[in-house]
Amino acid sequence: MATRTITTKLALDGEAEYRASIKKINAELALHKSELEKVEAQYSASANSLEALQAKETALNGQQAALTRQYEAHSAMLERAENAQRLYSYQVEQSQRKLAGAQAKLEELRQSEGDTSKAQAKLTAEIEKHQKALDDASVKSEKATNSILYYQKRINYTERDIADLNEKLKNNAKYQEEAHRSTDGCATSIDRYGRSTKDAAGAVDVLSSALASAGITRGAKEIARALWNCVEASIGFESAVTGVYKTG
Repeated sequence: MATRTITTKLALDGEAEYRASIKKINAELALHKSELEKVEAQYSASANSLEALQAKETALNGQQAALTRQYEAHSAMLERAENAQRLYSYQVEQSQRKLAGAQAKLEELRQSEGDTSKAQAKLTAEIEKHQKALDDASVKSEKATNSILYYQKRINYTERDIADLNEKLKNNAKYQEEAHRSTDGCATSIDRYGRSTKDAAGAVDVLSSALASAGITRGAKEIARALWNCVEASIGFESAVTGVYKTG
């Protein structure tokens, strides 16, 4: 007997509304992501300024609200799929019980004496009915299971995106606090391009070590810092040019 494979999801109540909602939410997410890209382009050389950080927070908050609604939509459908799976699993059990009972009665009639053809025909029809109910319930139960897996995967992806976003909001809040405390209104943990100053300091140290290895020891730190500043200036110019192309 060939193995039956059910790959489709179960059609659940509210699925059309769910799809329309997800389509709208995805459009909102795309909008907020484009707003974030616009902010990053506008403040490409002053990403550590309070104004840039506040603009970034607004775009991130928009994404967070949309992702929260996305999570709620996925969760509602997961709950419906789980309820459906429980219902159809129960129907499978009931159909199996009824089928087994009818088959047992038919076997008894076959072993009995006398004319039981009419009773056997009635039981045979009943068995066919129970078998059909069992097959239908089994298919729906498998489809409901596939729906559970589908919506759970969607939830997992959304939870991942929410976790990533929360980390960005947490860091952005920290940078804003630094900008509020600073005299120039700029965060101290990141440079004007939005990179960690720890990373920049590490790059200078790497350049210093490279110069020392090449035999340049006098003023190696200053030379390395000057080289890094040139790199930063180059990156700033590239970002500015990219911004021009994006707005062109």
